Amino acid sequence: MQDSVLCGALLQAIMPEKHTEKESGELLPRCSECTRRCRSRQHADLVSAAITQGDDEPLISYLSWVCHAAATGTDSAGRTPLHVAASCGRTQLVEWLVRVRGVPLDTKDAESGMTALQRAVFYGQLGTVRTLLSLGASALTQDHADMTTYDGVHADRPPLVELTPSAPCEPYVWGANPWFSIGVERIKARPVPEPLDVFRRAGLWIRQIAMSKFHTVFVTQSGEVFSCGHGIGGRLGHGDEESVMAPRPVRALRGERCVQAAVSAEHTVLLTESGGVWTYGLNHACQLGHSPPPAQLTAPRLVDWSRGRRDRITGVCASRYHTVLWNSEALYCVGLNGGQLGQHKDENADKRFILPRKVTMLDRSPASSSVSAGGALRLTHVACSDGGTAAATAAGDVLLLSEYRCRRIASRLLNVRALRLAGGAPDPGSLPAGRAAESRPEPLRLLVITAAGQLLLWHQQWPTLTRCVPDLRRGLSVADAELDRHGLILLAESGQAFTATVTHGKEAPAPAAAAPVTHSRAVPGHPAGAERDRHSPPKQATKGDSRPKPAGSAGGVPTARLHLTRLPHIHRGVSVTCDGTGGSAAAVQCDPRAFLLEVPQVSPSQLRRDLGRLLSSADETDSIHDLVLLVSRVE
Repeated sequence: MQDSVLCGALLQAIMPEKHTEKESGELLPRCSECTRRCRSRQHADLVSAAITQGDDEPLISYLSWVCHAAATGTDSAGRTPLHVAASCGRTQLVEWLVRVRGVPLDTKDAESGMTALQRAVFYGQLGTVRTLLSLGASALTQDHADMTTYDGVHADRPPLVELTPSAPCEPYVWGANPWFSIGVERIKARPVPEPLDVFRRAGLWIRQIAMSKFHTVFVTQSGEVFSCGHGIGGRLGHGDEESVMAPRPVRALRGERCVQAAVSAEHTVLLTESGGVWTYGLNHACQLGHSPPPAQLTAPRLVDWSRGRRDRITGVCASRYHTVLWNSEALYCVGLNGGQLGQHKDENADKRFILPRKVTMLDRSPASSSVSAGGALRLTHVACSDGGTAAATAAGDVLLLSEYRCRRIASRLLNVRALRLAGGAPDPGSLPAGRAAESRPEPLRLLVITAAGQLLLWHQQWPTLTRCVPDLRRGLSVADAELDRHGLILLAESGQAFTATVTHGKEAPAPAAAAPVTHSRAVPGHPAGAERDRHSPPKQATKGDSRPKPAGSAGGVPTARLHLTRLPHIHRGVSVTCDGTGGSAAAVQCDPRAFLLEVPQVSPSQLRRDLGRLLSSADETDSIHDLVLLVSRVE
């Protein structure tokens, strides 16, 4: 009787006053008029409206009386009672729906695909969030926009927040760790990204991470350098060849502040704030740039060539066989000339360049013809790998140095943000005895990241620059990416990290050797081999033309599909890197406290004072209980 009166009061509160008794009877049928399979949207709308008002206990009685399927019905907005209760913070009602009525926790609403946990987080119902998590709700379920619960929280940051390397950042590492390259003190692998505590305990913020197969270099915001990994050959720079599991500082820079680091499997290159270049490690290809060339260096040594230069070096790159030094006006290479240094092939000359040498092939490239008279070929980005060197110019040309020639991969591409180059191998005839057998070349790949967040991929077996399209149901703007043997690791501008594999149709046959580029006009987004005179008619495709194509095309631009896998624990990423083999990887991520407008203040502990007061006032002879312990059984 009491429940009937309470339900009638609830109905009067949620129904309009103009409804008659007949109308009210139609809106609220008796229990005998519906069954457990009731799918009435009218009943579900009444339940949703009632949940927004009143207390939890009357609501539980009301749901048990109004409809047999009140706990599982779906209203006109595609929400279940669990969704509405979680949004309104009805913690007791949520627990009753899950425990007593068996409502599934992973049910998604129709509008956005959010679960009850995601809706509770969205509306800030922290108590309900705690209850749902204790009941077993998953925080990794994705909505219609492929966003998890944590992604929705981090997306709700103020617009003034910018994820930049200048903010306080810390390293996150993961991978198999076969050569101690991720900096953990145990050989055990880390399957998911986790913070590296050694820098957090020391109060150091990380600016850059450079990773190779055998070692990793960390550059702090104060310009200090740390390294860890396999130390054979002196690649760690600690003055010995010992392997180091946890990052250890490199102390031989004589007070110089490091601004950039580049690593290969054999050596390390450091660029200081004054423009000096320091190198150390193995020197089998004379890639360290010292004369006379040492066999190896176990501590950093300044390259005399870079001392006091007017055209100060602003960027460095490193591969196994050569080192690249560059600024906006010139590109210099040192090491083994296997076709990737931008120098012509000379059978009679020494194939190893001991000192850095300017790449004059760029001055004779097609890009130089587009520069106005009296101007200079201005470089904006440079990358290198074992088999090539790539450069982007201010005029929008992307050039590739490999196989003793210079090729133009794209033209009029003015919005380049970064270049990434991987794979390839130098000319086998240029390798020393014993090195040719070790070389297992992979296809040369060039990744272009545009300022608009798009990815353009050039493959040695593809004829054109291909746009990569992620398989997400929402837009994805890429801030950084790195190529590895299995695909790539990319970082979105929102701070999320993904691993990706590329689908590009069936494999293309090995291309024939292309002729050196000419000074003809280039087709935008096409390699030099695709250049033709603009007055000549287009070539007609033959009937039997079965040349392999990329996976698709959009607006005439070839496209490839990116199959993404979300990396956990990366929500505020700034940059990503990997060892190139897919075994280990790292990311630089902003500290979550860096963007707090109000820093929480923790009051000092009063436990000592309270216990002292208790001890001084306690008396065994009085009848007052000095301490009462309340113990409850928790299942």
